[in-house]
Amino acid sequence: MSKVYVYRDFRVALPPGQFVNAYPEGGGFHHRIPLEEFLDKFREVDPTQDKYVLCRVGFDDPDNVVSFEAYVGPRRWNGWVIPYFTRLQAEALLAAVKVLGWPVKATRTDTGYSLLYEGDDEPRQADFVTVPGVNEPVVHLFDGWCWDIIEEEEK
Repeated sequence: MSKVYVYRDFRVALPPGQFVNAYPEGGGFHHRIPLEEFLDKFREVDPTQDKYVLCRVGFDDPDNVVSFEAYVGPRRWNGWVIPYFTRLQAEALLAAVKVLGWPVKATRTDTGYSLLYEGDDEPRQADFVTVPGVNEPVVHLFDGWCWDIIEEEEK
C-alpha cells in the first residue's frame, strides 16, 4: 500500500521501500535512509537563517594544543566544524601558522588569501564571504583541516 503525502496543493503517493540517498555535509559515506525515517527525523531549514557564533577553535598539534578565535555555523565537514575568520582573526592565525612552522604559505590577495601547501603545485584561493550574524567579511582557511570547538564565547 502506498503512503500518501500532501503539501499545499500537491498530493504524492509513494510506494513502500522508497529510500533517500544522503551524504554527510562536506563529504563522507553514502547513507540510504528509508523515506519514512527521513520524513520523521529530518526537518527543512532555511540556510539564510543559520547562526554563526564566536568560538575558540583548534585541534591537537603533535607538539601543541592550539586554538584561535573564529565564527562557527551549523555546517560541518565530516563532522568537523568549518571556522570562518575575520581579517584580524585570519592574520593572527596565519602568524601562528608561520611561527609553528606548519607546511603552508599564505599570501594576502585582493579578495582573500592564496594558500600554497607543501607538495602542491597550485595554490588554493580562500575568498572573503558574508555569513549571517557577522558584521564583517569572513574567510574559511585550510580546507580539510580537522577543526573542533574548544570553547564557545559567552554572550
